[in-house]
Amino acid sequence: MTIAELRAAFKTRSGDAGLTNAEIDVFINAGLKLLDFMTEFAHAPARAFILAAIGTKQVQFSSICRAVQEVWGVHKLNGRHKLEKVRYRDLRAEYADLDSVSNGKPLYYAPGLLRATPHTFDPSTLADYSAYIDTVSSDFQYRSVTFMPPCDEEYLIEVHGLFHSPELSDTNTQNWWSVNYSEAVLNAALYHFEISFRNTEGANDYLKAVTLVTNEISNDKYEEDAAEISVMEG
Repeated sequence: MTIAELRAAFKTRSGDAGLTNAEIDVFINAGLKLLDFMTEFAHAPARAFILAAIGTKQVQFSSICRAVQEVWGVHKLNGRHKLEKVRYRDLRAEYADLDSVSNGKPLYYAPGLLRATPHTFDPSTLADYSAYIDTVSSDFQYRSVTFMPPCDEEYLIEVHGLFHSPELSDTNTQNWWSVNYSEAVLNAALYHFEISFRNTEGANDYLKAVTLVTNEISNDKYEEDAAEISVMEG
């Protein structure tokens, strides 16, 4: 289903023809996030590609990333290499004096800390310590990874992880869920609709309907992951 078809079906099933498209979209997109959280599905894994210039030690990407699983560096001449994950505190301890760190091939990474407290903190107020501050004020729409050493050349940083499905709108009319499991999208949206009216019984009914589908999707994913596993020989 497209977003227009989902809206029409939502109006019919909710019994509230007075809802605006914007109001319905809130419930639909909340339902999509619920579906993402409730199951492992074929399109949950995704990759973000970020170009890192010489001297870069941190890259940002959308906060729709739920979990970072791997980070790779790609050099246009030397190809790809996998960065080793370490704890953020260990990365900071190993490379404590950032001013003296030489650029090189990125080898280690840790999920970055973007949020400062208070959220209105302005790093420019501590300009003498800028090399040690890698937070950005009010950066709620992004996640990041910090890596070391900083790039000695331009690299493409490739982040593998689990990402939320794209939200639906007039410009993005379909996603994996709406194409393959439109009924689940409607039931998840109606679950949030019933919650907004504190209708526990109705919400529980929709949640059960969603769970029946998401359990089977997860089972299919487990079957696929377990099928014909072999070890590559170098």
